[in-house]
Amino acid sequence: MTTNVLEPRSTQPSIPTLVAFIMAVLTATGCTNVKEEVIIPAPPGAIWKVLIDAKGYPAWNTLLTPTEGSLQQGAYMTYRYTPPNDEPIDLRFKVETSDRGRTLRQTGGTWGLFSFDHQWSLEAIPEGTRVTQSEAFAGIMVLFWDSEWLPTTYRTINSALKKEVIRRQQPANTAP
Repeated sequence: MTTNVLEPRSTQPSIPTLVAFIMAVLTATGCTNVKEEVIIPAPPGAIWKVLIDAKGYPAWNTLLTPTEGSLQQGAYMTYRYTPPNDEPIDLRFKVETSDRGRTLRQTGGTWGLFSFDHQWSLEAIPEGTRVTQSEAFAGIMVLFWDSEWLPTTYRTINSALKKEVIRRQQPANTAP
């Protein structure tokens, strides 16, 4: 008669498991978020028209301008980010959500290293529209990245958006 003997299993994790665990921990701890709001005295549809007018960005948003692609859901858009006194950087986003007059959400980067999830949210309120621009950054590189410039940049872009929406709502100058 043979007896089955259970051999004890090794309690040490494999190298790939250990590497995956370390990457997950570093990715989870390496994150930062930015969120800035502005109230624009206009309906969400007026703001939406400015946000999805890729060709119109250079007129109001000199920091981040679309250079190639589409803002349709599922499409990709490449933006050129031109920080003050620095070299331009091209960033490629995938349009995850394009919900007319409500949400424009785009993601990009490389998971685990540096990824971003940017969103414009429009909410009708009695004063017009609350526009929220938010972004979450994740990955190991975020641990070494100085993101203190982000809130100022987002406030600048929100202010420029507000001015552009108001400008587009002005009646055309009908001088004789």
